[in-house]
Amino acid sequence: MAVELNVSNFKNLIKRGTVNYAIDNAKLIFTPAKAACAMRGTDLISSVTIDNDVLTGLKRDDEIEFCFVNPLNNVLPYLEILRGDMVTASIKDSCIELAEDPHKVKLTLFHPNVVTPFDTSKRPQIDFFVSFVINEQFINFLDKTKRVCASVGRIYLGVKNGYLYARAGGAANELTSEISLNLVKSGFKDVELNFNF
Repeated sequence: MAVELNVSNFKNLIKRGTVNYAIDNAKLIFTPAKAACAMRGTDLISSVTIDNDVLTGLKRDDEIEFCFVNPLNNVLPYLEILRGDMVTASIKDSCIELAEDPHKVKLTLFHPNVVTPFDTSKRPQIDFFVSFVINEQFINFLDKTKRVCASVGRIYLGVKNGYLYARAGGAANELTSEISLNLVKSGFKDVELNFNF
């Protein structure tokens, strides 16, 4: 979906919704008429609803949701490099692409369960792709992984060819040494998550 985004109004909504970035995440909801952000932090609550002067071009029944983690570092610096006030925004499942010739900014969107909205009754549930019992084999693998991760700093969990696996190595390429273990069968599509160790 492509719409027009008002950069300064977008920054202002994030700033107000996170109480000047005191709340470290933001869930913004847009309809053609309204823009809202209702968040809670460890010791404060924010609820902002304004006329939608951020996104133009939404259809009558559209409701768009943006979820950001740490917008002060993950969103604001990228908005600051844009010169114009209105940019074309291409909204995808996992990101928003903002186009301003010659720049293209990609803002990552997070799953709604990652952020902490004020009204938790409306949070969608995540369908976990697998669950398993932590057994002796897994604990032994983690012990071995700690030795490898001390030097490379990353551990990868994922699903490949129908198995949940864990691996440790330097990078996601074939030229790197690694240790890996298939944990359990999973019907989930191939995916890989990496974590700092």
